[in-house]
Amino acid sequence: YPDSEGSLISLIRVAEEAEKAEVDSSDVPDEQMSVEKKSKSAQEIYQHIIERFPDSPLAHVAMLKLGNAEKKAERYEEAIRIFKELLTKKTEGKLRQQIETALQDAVLKFASVHSKDGNYEKSVALLTEILTDYPNSNLRAEVKGALEKSLDVIFKKYRKSGNPENLVSY
Repeated sequence: YPDSEGSLISLIRVAEEAEKAEVDSSDVPDEQMSVEKKSKSAQEIYQHIIERFPDSPLAHVAMLKLGNAEKKAERYEEAIRIFKELLTKKTEGKLRQQIETALQDAVLKFASVHSKDGNYEKSVALLTEILTDYPNSNLRAEVKGALEKSLDVIFKKYRKSGNPENLVSY
């Protein structure tokens, strides 16, 4: 039974419940965290499924959930890496659409972080990646809006620099 599909489904459900139960340890005294710390985190369970059953379609589901957990934790680079790796595997239909949507959302959020940090060039590169790779993206309007803002800042920067010809090379 431990290696059956039913056990994998059970593990995924346990991980989903662990995700719901996870709390910020800084808000809870250590003595109250003992039970949570003894149990495995959702990410650990998803990772276990992925490593132990890499060829199972349920490993792909676990990988999507792991990527979403990383995205929720604002570890966008790791989420993007997981989603891109998952797209190299045989995924079809609704699962593939979910992966592509999650990837686009993670890239959009990562671009937003770069924009807030003043790295508008990196933001533009990430946003352009979404528009190039997913021309029919559901996030297209949001991506284009963010791209406009980043490009506007870049254009103003080049104009103020006194070397507007550098803008042509951009």
